[in-house]
Amino acid sequence: HATNHVLDKGEKGIRNTLDFWASQPDVIAVGLYENEQELNRIHTIERGGVTFAVLAYTYGTNGISLPAESPYRVAYIDEPFILQQIQEAKSMADCVLVSMHWGAEDSMKVEDWQRELAQKIANAGADLIIGHHPHVLRSVEWITRSDGSKMLCAYSLGNFISTQMDAPNLLGGILNVTLNVGASPYAQTESVEFTPTIAEYN
Repeated sequence: HATNHVLDKGEKGIRNTLDFWASQPDVIAVGLYENEQELNRIHTIERGGVTFAVLAYTYGTNGISLPAESPYRVAYIDEPFILQQIQEAKSMADCVLVSMHWGAEDSMKVEDWQRELAQKIANAGADLIIGHHPHVLRSVEWITRSDGSKMLCAYSLGNFISTQMDAPNLLGGILNVTLNVGASPYAQTESVEFTPTIAEYN
């Protein structure tokens, strides 16, 4: 829920969103939090004996701010905070997944600041970056960490489904990544499969 639209419906929308996900015991929701304590807590989920830490951040919220007295928190892109959370997550999880809501809308070009931040996220110990927000596809790239190991970064998977009608906005993709944990300090990416999608309207 770390997206630019997360505050569109105000605190009532936040409350309804958090209440819904609280009713789903096998799901964790990240990026939008009850309070400061939850924002700072590393959220994990276990599947098949593997513990995943899931972190999510957004570049902004369309100029909408929470009331000063609000306990709710949105996870914004803040480099020191992100790197500190990744390092903490690395100490308690087998795999660290990072969701980034970033990049200029309708542009397929990865910005320099994104590549610079992605490099720092990789060096801090993240195992995979999934990017979104531009509404168009951007490149999926390997990032080489300072120790020579590699991390996969999908800068934008485009639109899965939307009502946007321009040709580039009709395209998206599903990324299927197989990670091998425990073999090294990082989860090793063993295979990557990209399935293209297209939305069609009559």
